[in-house]
Amino acid sequence: MDEASERKPTPVITYLLMALMVFLQVYLSLLPSARALHIFEAYSLMPVRLLDGVFLDSIVSYIFMHGNWVHLSVNVIALLGAGIIVERDIGHLRFLILFIV
Repeated sequence: MDEASERKPTPVITYLLMALMVFLQVYLSLLPSARALHIFEAYSLMPVRLLDGVFLDSIVSYIFMHGNWVHLSVNVIALLGAGIIVERDIGHLRFLILFIV
């Protein structure tokens, strides 16, 4: 086989998800504390609100919310380690679905 046929696809979704998480953390850290807290509370997953049928969008949005830079760093490292392998193995769309689910 030649080198081109052995090349694995670039894990675009993994990189985009990591960039989105970092961007959101930077954005929230630049906001006044009260505003950042309001956004964090609005989009974080709180089971009691789900039971009331409120904030169903938080089922997806909580994935991108991180309490601090350490939390974000650990999640990004884990995503980098596992995401690249899984995305290359199952493909971009399936990986995105798996990540969200």
